[in-house]
Amino acid sequence: MKKFRRQYLDQLKSECVAQRVPIISQKNAEFLHWMCRNRQVSRVLEIGTADGYSTIWLADAIASNGEDRSPTSKKINNYELKKSLPTVISIDHSQWHYDRATQHIKDAQCSEIVELRFGAARLILPTLATASFDFIFVDGIKKQYVEFFRLCQPLLAKNGCFVFDDVIKFRSKMEDFYAYMDQQILFESTIIPIDEDDGVMLVWPKV
Repeated sequence: MKKFRRQYLDQLKSECVAQRVPIISQKNAEFLHWMCRNRQVSRVLEIGTADGYSTIWLADAIASNGEDRSPTSKKINNYELKKSLPTVISIDHSQWHYDRATQHIKDAQCSEIVELRFGAARLILPTLATASFDFIFVDGIKKQYVEFFRLCQPLLAKNGCFVFDDVIKFRSKMEDFYAYMDQQILFESTIIPIDEDDGVMLVWPKV
C-alpha cells in the first residue's frame, strides 16, 4: 500500500472512532486486503460503505493487483475492457455516509476505480444483473443478510467468494442467515475469527 494512503486510512479510522461511525477493525481491513491480493481479485462488490474506510482498503488491493499484471497486446473490445478493469462498486442507504465516503475516496485517490451507489441494496442489486464480481463483501443490515445473499448469488464470478462481516458479534440478529447457510447445497462456508469478539463468514461455491 502506498504510504500516503495508509497514513490517510489511519487518520480516517481515528476520525470514525471519535465520531462513533461503525467501520471494520484494522485487523479485518488487513484480512480483506490480503484476501483480495492473494486471490488476485479485480472486481469487488461491497454492501455497506459507511464512510468508505473498508472501501479504500478494497480499492487499494485491487489497484495493486492491476499494477502487478503484465500489460497485454491482445486486442479486446470496449465492453470486455470495461469488465476487466479493476472496480469496486459499493452500496449504502445513508445519504450522510454516501456524501462523506465520496469525499474520503476522492482524498485517498481511489475515485477512478470506486463507484458508489446510493440507496437500498435490495433495490440496487437487481440492477447489476449483467455484472460479475470475484469478491463480494457484505457489511450491511444484518437482518437482510439472507436477502443480500440470494440477490448476490447471480453476480458472483465462477471462482469468486463472499465475505459476510459481524457474524459472531451480531449472530442474534442473523439466526435466519445461519439457518439458511446450514441448508446450502451449492455453497461451502466457514467462520474465521478476526477480532477478539467477532469474525467473518467466508462463503464459496462447492466444486
